[in-house]
Amino acid sequence: MNDQAPGPRADADTAEPVLYSIGEVASRTGVNAVTLRAWERRHGLLQPHRTESGHRLYSGADIDTIHSILGWLARGVPVSRVARILARPSEHLLPAGASQPPRYWQTQARAALAEFDPAKLGEVYQRALAVLGQDAVFEQVWMPLWTTLRGARQGYGQTSEWLFLDQFLRHQVWQRLPQAGNRTLNVLVAPLNDDVAKLELLVAGLLLCSDEIGVIVLPPGQPPDELALVCERRRADALILVSNHHPSAELAPRLAQVACGLVCPLALAGEMSERAQARLQASAIACLGAQATQMRQRLALFMSAQLDT
Repeated sequence: MNDQAPGPRADADTAEPVLYSIGEVASRTGVNAVTLRAWERRHGLLQPHRTESGHRLYSGADIDTIHSILGWLARGVPVSRVARILARPSEHLLPAGASQPPRYWQTQARAALAEFDPAKLGEVYQRALAVLGQDAVFEQVWMPLWTTLRGARQGYGQTSEWLFLDQFLRHQVWQRLPQAGNRTLNVLVAPLNDDVAKLELLVAGLLLCSDEIGVIVLPPGQPPDELALVCERRRADALILVSNHHPSAELAPRLAQVACGLVCPLALAGEMSERAQARLQASAIACLGAQATQMRQRLALFMSAQLDT
């Protein structure tokens, strides 16, 4: 049967969760459609929704289940046992590394990076994701490691290791980012200045996503004076500027200049937004913070005009 139904969809009136076609799930998780069908039919690991025409549609919870399955498989558990583990998780021991601090996963990742081994790095990624979840794995493991390696590139091979990690993480984030236009609201995520890396933008966009709000990530080098044009043509519901650096004296005037031509609200995210909150308190610009749950909560309030800026 052809499962290539239209992309993710949601019923805005009933606030149902977004559903994904089998093709997009395969792209996001790295598990091909044949394997996804086998997990469903032979092992009962997945129970996707079905359209009237028979197309499979997967929820966000299904995608989380797939990542959990991958985590168990990466630890050598046979697929025939995974269904029992998922059905009765309390009867099974915590997976290896579950009680370990983020440094444990970073050490495992460094060992894979030292060998430039994408398979080993992918295994660490899937295991850490299964144990910690998306928010924690990026906030506590991958972005701190990425930042550390970026600042320690004096030794032979260190730049290559950082670039290897950077490329790997970009690919993983791209797989998890929902397609634009498949949420009730869509926001643009853009760099505040030239020192924001592509990965920082992608991770910010990923952590800002929710069932109701989707993101479109603009690349580094985006001209600030053309943001209004992009927002207008994309019909964005908000523009979020990202930076993890200390705010400069020109921050408020610069943001005011950007906001002047916008047809949508403006917000600031990342570590800079936490440091700049006091000086922007009297403005209409929202400071969303840098922690994933906080950013999503504040963004939801901001979009419903309930956030006190």
